[in-house]
Amino acid sequence: MRFSSSSGCVQVEDSVAVESLFRIVLNGTEFAVASILPGMEREFTYGFLFAAGAIGEAQDIADFSFDIERGVAFVHTSKDTPPSSIPSAPYILSTACGSEPQTLSTAGLKPLQDDLYVRLETIMDAVKHIERDSLLFRSTGGVHSAALFTTKGELIHRADDIGRHNAFDKVAGACMLNKTENLCESFIVSTGRLSAEIVSKCWRLAIPILASSSCVTTRAIEIAGAANITLAGFVRANRLNVYTVCERIAGCGEK
Repeated sequence: MRFSSSSGCVQVEDSVAVESLFRIVLNGTEFAVASILPGMEREFTYGFLFAAGAIGEAQDIADFSFDIERGVAFVHTSKDTPPSSIPSAPYILSTACGSEPQTLSTAGLKPLQDDLYVRLETIMDAVKHIERDSLLFRSTGGVHSAALFTTKGELIHRADDIGRHNAFDKVAGACMLNKTENLCESFIVSTGRLSAEIVSKCWRLAIPILASSSCVTTRAIEIAGAANITLAGFVRANRLNVYTVCERIAGCGEK
């Protein structure tokens, strides 16, 4: 039933984003429980386990199977998973906007070093691209998008999900499964808020530029500064805010 002040109550059909419960069982132990948009389950599993420190590369997974009826991914690694990465209870990943599933430590990561230089218009066009081309968002208004681009603005991988973290992990998993090279020569954009967890995932992937049409948080700025990552928010129309390492973006600082 839809209500408006002009037409009152009208019976209509509506498109709604699907939310599905998804579990990861790692080496026989339940590792995580997540609410995700169905699709790219393998990519999400690889990306999430990478972000959590359970694997370092796709080859660390010796066997993967997905029970679509039960919504369970069964994963066996080719070597022992670091004990520190196994939670005493499964990670519970919700889609709540205020929650931060702290699944990633940045300990031991070094600041990124590169000579990347991207045109301002390229980043703006990339954000417009993922917002414009998400048919699911246009029909439901209920998903986030994340996408990886070359410095010339060519799309490499993209994903939609009801959770911004999940969309990011799906892109990370796609990079691993497709053996995408030279991530240090690419940038990633999102439609969701850029928080500490998102920047930490970007750091672990060694992607030097992260941008979104949404806002950033103080912790995100702190971590981006420590990582030497360019962090841009409120990428809308013909403007954006750059919070760290402005010189990677043409027109925002001196080369």
